[in-house]
Amino acid sequence: MGGGMTGPVKDQSTPQKPRVLLADDHVLVAQCVQQMLEAEADCEIVGLVADGRALVAEAERLKPDVAIVDITLPLLNGLDACRVLKQLAPDLKLIALTMHADERFVRAAFQIGCAAYVVKQDMSGELVRALTEVLRGGTYLSPTVARSMAHRAAAPLHPVAKNGAPELSPRQRQIVQLLAQGKTSKDIAETLDLSLTTVEHQTKRIKQRLGLCSTDDLAAYALSHGLIALH
Repeated sequence: MGGGMTGPVKDQSTPQKPRVLLADDHVLVAQCVQQMLEAEADCEIVGLVADGRALVAEAERLKPDVAIVDITLPLLNGLDACRVLKQLAPDLKLIALTMHADERFVRAAFQIGCAAYVVKQDMSGELVRALTEVLRGGTYLSPTVARSMAHRAAAPLHPVAKNGAPELSPRQRQIVQLLAQGKTSKDIAETLDLSLTTVEHQTKRIKQRLGLCSTDDLAAYALSHGLIALH
C-alpha cells in the first residue's frame, strides 16, 4: 500500500461568517466601521457603497446577511432604500447607523423593518453589540436614543397639535431629495428613468401638497425630514 500523505480534512461543520454590506457616503466613517467590525466582530465585510441606489444594486448582487445603512444617503435616502430591500429580500437584516437621534427617524426605521438603530456617537461601543443581537434574531436600540425616549415617555402629558404635514410617496421623496441635492429636473429624469414632463409635474404637485413655493423651501423640508444631511 502506498504511504502518501493526505492533507487535513476541512471541517465542513464550521459555520460561515455573517456577510455584511456597509452603506455610508462618508468614506472615512465607512472605513472606520469596516476596521472596527473586522477587528471586533466575527463577520465578513462584502462591500462598501456610498448611495442608496448602489446599496440596492449591491445587496441584490452580493446577497449579504446584514446591511448597515446610513439613513441620509444620496440619490436614494437610506430609509427608502431599506424599504426597497425588505421587499426584495425580506430575510435581510438591517441596521440603521445615523447621526439622527430624533424619535421620528427611529420609529420610521423600525416600521420599515430595521432590526437595530445605532447613532454614530455611540458607534464605537454599540455597533458590534447591535450586530450580535440582530444576528441572534433580536432588536437593538442605541442607548442615547433609548434614554431620550424613556425621558419623553416619563414626562407629563401635554396637549399637542397633530402634525398635519401630508405624506409623500417614495417616488416623491426621491424627487425632493434629488432637488435638495442640487439636481436639475433633467438630471432627476435621467436618474429615475422618468420623462422630464413627469418630473416637472411631480415637482409642481409636491410643492402644492406641502404648501411650498421654491426649491429652497423643498431643500429645507428635505433637511428637516432627514432626506439629506448637512455635510
